[in-house]
Amino acid sequence: MDKAATSIFVRLVQKIPISWRIKLTRSSAANWLRRLTLLPLAHGLVVVDLSGPLVGYHMRLDMRAGHRRYALGTYEPEVAALIQSTLRGGETVMDIGANVGYFTLLLAHRVGSAGRVIAFEPLPSVYAVLCENLRLNGLTWVEAEYRAVSDHDGETRMRSESSEPLPFTARLAEDGDLVVPTVSIDRYVEVNQIPRLDFVKIDVEGAEDAVIRGMNATLQKFRPVILIEVHANNGQESEGLLRLQEAGYRLTRVDPAGLSPCDTLSRGGHVLAR
Repeated sequence: MDKAATSIFVRLVQKIPISWRIKLTRSSAANWLRRLTLLPLAHGLVVVDLSGPLVGYHMRLDMRAGHRRYALGTYEPEVAALIQSTLRGGETVMDIGANVGYFTLLLAHRVGSAGRVIAFEPLPSVYAVLCENLRLNGLTWVEAEYRAVSDHDGETRMRSESSEPLPFTARLAEDGDLVVPTVSIDRYVEVNQIPRLDFVKIDVEGAEDAVIRGMNATLQKFRPVILIEVHANNGQESEGLLRLQEAGYRLTRVDPAGLSPCDTLSRGGHVLAR
């Protein structure tokens, strides 16, 4: 199917109520439906209209490389709902691990043009598409930074988790074949004289402990709300969550069923820290 037909197909699927779409993605038929919907989709990047929380926005996506849920509004709906209920107009927020910008767009939508979004993405091919998606929507109050966030300034190595041109995930790895620049949030805030920071979303595929280590001063100065995706580490407690607790944050799990007490620090998943 060509790219024009792909856009038509996506619009047809978007006519299904979003609550039904989300239920289908979590049903026993999800894998079968995923394979079925791959058949009519074109290879390569295509600009599609978004739905769900980002109706009225557009993104250039690779619909065969894991981006379908962005277009259909079914990607991590509990996280999207939390962002919508937490952010206010005029706030300053950071998106650490922005990928091609789905949550970056949602953050920008919530804070509005009076706010400020700083999005960090270290993979060159993904960063280029992130910048294009910001331009497509005229989001001039979003600053895209080609850097990995860690506990130090300098360089680090990364390894893609996929052979796709736009990998959905990539990890810091000593044997990685890609060298990328790094920055700590404390250093970034100091150098750029950031006057406020209200909210930080962290999704860095296992490097979240280093991110938190590198923002101790920022936590003390601004005490932003933190939404962090924790990756389980062989049953060990998350260093990042421990540091947030020590800084006086209260931790809450973000699950499909809603918010719940964070009764263990060794489980992966999304955690809200206030």
